[in-house]
Amino acid sequence: MALRIVVDTDVVRAAGISSGAANQAAQVLAAIDAGGFLVAISAQLWNEWIKKRKAPSGPWGRYISVFAAEWYTSLHLRGRVTKVAIDQELGELLLQAVHPSHKRRRRELEKDLPAILTALAADRRLISNNRRERQTLAGT
Repeated sequence: MALRIVVDTDVVRAAGISSGAANQAAQVLAAIDAGGFLVAISAQLWNEWIKKRKAPSGPWGRYISVFAAEWYTSLHLRGRVTKVAIDQELGELLLQAVHPSHKRRRRELEKDLPAILTALAADRRLISNNRRERQTLAGT
């Protein structure tokens, strides 16, 4: 079975912007496709991807770029998207592990949980520009 990779919202968002980071994000998505990998996604992460942005740029206005949406649709039509259920209880345990005095860290972890928990439910492979998420996943 092919490796299931989770792609964080920051990557699917960047893949449609005109910058060096966007070019790298688009190349990563193309490499996932060319490498024959599967994409793992949970309902929570999907909802994050398609959420409307507060300050939308262009007519799309979603976190997922048009480029990434086309990439995802192509993979989905070819049977290369795996839906996974996340462990909400594990998410609560991770949040409880953050000391109550660290409110900022708790908010950051709450924001990062959909991608982290999706990766844990799949093959522990997460593509993200977010260092916090990568460090949290590496420590589990």
